[in-house]
Amino acid sequence: MSKKYKCCRCIWTGTDDEKEEINSCRFPGINAWDLVCPSCGCADFYMVSKMKPLFIPLRNEYFKAFQSGNKTDELRKYGPRWNEGTCIVGRGVTLSNGYGKNGRMKGCVWRFKKQRGSLFRRIYKEEIQAVFGTLNIDIACISITGIQPA
Repeated sequence: MSKKYKCCRCIWTGTDDEKEEINSCRFPGINAWDLVCPSCGCADFYMVSKMKPLFIPLRNEYFKAFQSGNKTDELRKYGPRWNEGTCIVGRGVTLSNGYGKNGRMKGCVWRFKKQRGSLFRRIYKEEIQAVFGTLNIDIACISITGIQPA
């Protein structure tokens, strides 16, 4: 059975066989298919394909908002756990209703941005203020796509 891979730039997904077939034409004689995405040539392809999914525990109300499709972005305080190095575009995501194992969903990071709390829209500003007590902090905005039951 072949493994599935993802690209961090173009969100290409495929199997070992598809990767080998495409890259053997582009890079004859070089075992490059473990180093680059067969679609866009992105060098981060291999790293992202081997990373464990990003685990995001959520309060029930936010989990239900993701489940219904009303929410696609998760906001966290920017820092060692939530940054460009951990929330890499293309990385898998596990959304959990709290820390329980039942009813989880999966998806994929399709965009990440670091933004000052004071620069968000009003509704997000209110939530940031309520949770952190200030808008004078950096926020990690993690956009997730392809949300489905795990």
